[in-house]
Amino acid sequence: MTTEQIKKLVAHIDKVREVGSKTNDSDRSTRVWIDARTKDEASVRAARARLVAVGIPDERIQRFSPDQVILLDEKREYEVRRDEIMKFMNLPAWQTEAWIGSSKPAKEPALFEIFVPALNKVRRAQGRLEQRIALLRHVEALRMYAAEHAGQLPEALSALAVPLPDDPFTGKPFAFKVEGATAHFRGSPPPGEEANPSYNVRYELTLHEPIKR
Repeated sequence: MTTEQIKKLVAHIDKVREVGSKTNDSDRSTRVWIDARTKDEASVRAARARLVAVGIPDERIQRFSPDQVILLDEKREYEVRRDEIMKFMNLPAWQTEAWIGSSKPAKEPALFEIFVPALNKVRRAQGRLEQRIALLRHVEALRMYAAEHAGQLPEALSALAVPLPDDPFTGKPFAFKVEGATAHFRGSPPPGEEANPSYNVRYELTLHEPIKR
């Protein structure tokens, strides 16, 4: 890339980053970011080495300006962080939550980190919907059981004959207990959402009179 091309690219990146940023701190500008790294020869060498490691020929890398090397390396880092998150999105919610809890924050901030999709939030919202549907399936399973057992409720969920999903956020059966003619069952919230009503849905199913067959 020519100096003019890089200048236009930097201006464009600044505009896009400004949309996703909550501050107008000039020290966060792309130009400042690049300059801080191109002044450090060790940073440029390390960036070149990483680009070679992902398949760009060394002789080609040597023709790139330090600005272009840093920008390309930041693009590579963005793709690494994006893919690291996306590979967990098809796992059950409780496995995704376990990864989120065990993952360590990146050692260094990245130029394009604001573009890394917040897929963990998306997967958690999906898990919440899955939990609601699973709880409603339990409601119907309990109604079916009561209809087949003279209006009696089971002592445990394992007594239900129909297949039922586990709590998406734990991978285990829902919390369940019976008190008299009322069944109480609920899901577990993901870590950090213990006080959030959206993740603390509880159901009570009460049989008001025996079911006559």
